[in-house]
Amino acid sequence: MPAAPHTTQPDWDSIPPLREFHNPSREQFWSDIHASGQPAILRGHCADWPAVGMAERSNRDFAAYLLDGSPNPPVRAIVGDGAMGGRFFYDEALRGFNFERAEVPFSIFLSKLMQVERGEADVHAYVGATPVATLMPAFGRQNGSDFAPSGTPALAWVGNASRIAPHFDSSDNIACVVRGPRTFLLFPPERVSDLYIGPIDHNMAGQPASLVDPRAPDLDRFPRYADALQDARIAHLQPGDAIFIPALHWHYVESNAPLSMLVNYWWSPENAGHGLSSLAYAVMALRELPPAQRAAWRSLFDHYVFGEETDASTAHIPEEMRGILGAPSPQRDHRIKSFLAQLLR
Repeated sequence: MPAAPHTTQPDWDSIPPLREFHNPSREQFWSDIHASGQPAILRGHCADWPAVGMAERSNRDFAAYLLDGSPNPPVRAIVGDGAMGGRFFYDEALRGFNFERAEVPFSIFLSKLMQVERGEADVHAYVGATPVATLMPAFGRQNGSDFAPSGTPALAWVGNASRIAPHFDSSDNIACVVRGPRTFLLFPPERVSDLYIGPIDHNMAGQPASLVDPRAPDLDRFPRYADALQDARIAHLQPGDAIFIPALHWHYVESNAPLSMLVNYWWSPENAGHGLSSLAYAVMALRELPPAQRAAWRSLFDHYVFGEETDASTAHIPEEMRGILGAPSPQRDHRIKSFLAQLLR
């Protein structure tokens, strides 16, 4: 019989709290918080939302508030049985997942959560990243944040108890807690090697995720996770609080309420969403090269992409002749795409 995994119950009380700001202004957010490139709690950021005021009412009343004025569109729900304990994850072989996807009217989804609360069903379920303007237009008119760039859509996350594996997003993120407390455990991007990331192209929601369960890490299988915890930060959020998570920062999220809601805003510079596709192509093109060639390509990437003085790589070339190394513009992006198409042919 194989030995039981060496899981531990980490002392989350010993993890340093994430830095926080109380009721920051939009100007402070952009000049101090966003500019630092570090995550932060925005305590009380959405405390004046009418929906947050409704958080003190019953689950039934809150569900009715969400449906008021809603066109009741079909939503894509993620559903797992009670045995998975709210941890939406892979199956044992990593070939599939421990949940299913179902499309149902929003009202039916909320009714199912009420059944769970009454003990008539045993499932964990959530609806994620659904545009508020489509799902609940009246809600969107009454509740919102102006911290994200103009035109950034609000996205709704509604569900019951859930645990979401550590993952990153390719965009900056402000997440506003509307109902039910939430806990975020965050790791900086440079801890990627200690988080034991699963497949890049076979994952739960589009981004690769850690295979470690932060609530019960198997340190025999994932020993370096103990090193990652040295740089971890924790955020305990209540309704009315928000969190800023910069792009590529790893975060684990859990919620234990029978009906919880979060509204988030994702935004990123133009073309930033191509980072993961660039990584995938680099794996194909460079990963299997001999060590000396990989080192040479690393030097080229540092020179043109990651170096601190990337302008120095083009200073000696007349501006009108810098081609794909020129200043950002629609014309430059078109030229890059044409160059890539030519190379791929």
